[in-house]
Amino acid sequence: MPSFPAACRYFALLILPLSLAACVSVQNTLPQDIPVNSSALDVHNRSGWNGTFGNASFDVGGFRVSHIRHEITDKSSFSIGPFRENHTKGGFSFTLDGTSASWRVKCNKEFNSNVVKVFGVDGVSNKVFLRCNLQGATAQQQAHFELLDEMEPLNGTVSIDGKRYALRPYAYGNVRHDVIPAPLGFRIDGNAGNLAALELRSPGRFWLNKDLSSPEQDALVGVMAALLIHTWS
Repeated sequence: MPSFPAACRYFALLILPLSLAACVSVQNTLPQDIPVNSSALDVHNRSGWNGTFGNASFDVGGFRVSHIRHEITDKSSFSIGPFRENHTKGGFSFTLDGTSASWRVKCNKEFNSNVVKVFGVDGVSNKVFLRCNLQGATAQQQAHFELLDEMEPLNGTVSIDGKRYALRPYAYGNVRHDVIPAPLGFRIDGNAGNLAALELRSPGRFWLNKDLSSPEQDALVGVMAALLIHTWS
């Protein structure tokens, strides 16, 4: 069985994202190495719930995220003897009005769970995938990212015009090294340091490196908007 912090992390990402603050002690603070000249963009004007039954939208700084739509979730399962396998697939899409162009973002989500019952006790192995493609107004304005959560600290990669960056969570309150707390946000880092960060604490806040070009800022805001929508859905 996964430890309580690990189970809490899955509920925060997949089932109860709005109760994230109940899983860990929340500090309204970013990692100390976020550039001091980064722009802070607050999420506001949120409308709708999550796009399942209507057009949900929100603003973040001067960016507009709209036409949020969720695909119908597909579920399947297979079992034989003490082994049971569950699959859940879904996704969502939205439009980002950035500083340089309007971007279309489409994401696919997949959750796989393997359960083996041994002497009446369930051994559980979970794996979560999130993959998103971002397309701007031109063929050159492209980005994509993927996030993997497999009973270990989340990790992922972001690619913008062929350049790859690291995507990882940040969390506070982890005084023990043998437990994994629920993430309070995500950060995107390059070889030269941090490029952007996202705070998941409602209503949400983005940090963006001012030295980036407009298309790069647009793409990173699109990535962070997708992560925020993922936690809301």
